[in-house]
Amino acid sequence: MTQDKKTELDNERVFTSKRETIYSRHRRKNLYCTDERAPFYDLAKKYLPINQDAIIVDIGAGDGSFAEYLNLNEAYRNLYLIDSNQKSVDLLKKLFRNVICTRIPNDLPFANSTVDLIHCSHLIEHLTPEQVYLFLEEIDSLLKPGGILLLSCPLLDTTHSFYNDISHVKPYNPTVVEKYLCSGMQTQTFRAISNKYLVREIVFRYHKLPVGDHWGSPIFVIDFFLRGISKLLSLLRIFHYERNGYSIVLEKY
Repeated sequence: MTQDKKTELDNERVFTSKRETIYSRHRRKNLYCTDERAPFYDLAKKYLPINQDAIIVDIGAGDGSFAEYLNLNEAYRNLYLIDSNQKSVDLLKKLFRNVICTRIPNDLPFANSTVDLIHCSHLIEHLTPEQVYLFLEEIDSLLKPGGILLLSCPLLDTTHSFYNDISHVKPYNPTVVEKYLCSGMQTQTFRAISNKYLVREIVFRYHKLPVGDHWGSPIFVIDFFLRGISKLLSLLRIFHYERNGYSIVLEKY
């Protein structure tokens, strides 16, 4: 991708964001207010390569739902599913041709600049900052120019449900990925990995919280009144929408 093409796509993304109507934003928010993966897999579908010989890599494949939902096993000859759980790998091998058992951020068995698309959903939150950095370095080395990275991660929210999973190390917001792959910014701890990526799209996942759920007063009458308002708002299906995850799409140029 040339610098002119990057600028054109960047401007297109900004223009698309600005022209969104209140109604389209409302629909978008409700579409992604879910724990289901399907809407985020549909997002990925837009960026799948046309070439059937393209190398598609799903890292942290789990039960293989991403590849199964998009029928990737039939569409691509070079589909690879990677997971560190041996039980998951054994099950995946019954359904898919190319399944690899390895633990990220170990080196992946692909030549540099050969991979067309990498999908990684709900994995990096299980890694330390040092591991995430090494993983992003590995992704950068494997993706070819024009390659796509699709990455999803949960976020910390006011319910603190993120830490209900003892294997969760840290939530990494999308700015982390942009900082080390897009901007080329240096930090005191880690050097920039690249500035050759363009953010094609960011979609946030939401959940609903009761409005006024934490309202209260030491005065009983006021406290009773506030609880009544909170209950009424709930009956009217009025909620507070809070971001609790995201999917980011980057293209290497």
